[in-house]
Amino acid sequence: MGPAEPEGAWQLWAWWSPSEDAPVPKVPFEEREMLIEVAPEQFFFTLHYRSHPMILVRPEQFDPDWARSNLIRGVSQPPPGWLDWRKSQKGVPTLCQILN
Repeated sequence: MGPAEPEGAWQLWAWWSPSEDAPVPKVPFEEREMLIEVAPEQFFFTLHYRSHPMILVRPEQFDPDWARSNLIRGVSQPPPGWLDWRKSQKGVPTLCQILN
């Protein structure tokens, strides 16, 4: 058995909010503000998500291409310590390798 994964290595990238009935991808706070300003008909957030780096997407405005690129970008920026751990896991493909 290899070394233990660094804490926080498997972070939440997206989920479905049952209370808002909408997808909730992870985005940086600055990007969230920009997306809401540029496309309020597509993106929004509630008080519940105010302190989280996430944004709600109106299901009828959901863009699979945007979601895929956002997921890949998030996966390509792993938390500190994860890359060293990952190097020790020889032969196991990464999510980016699987998606590409």
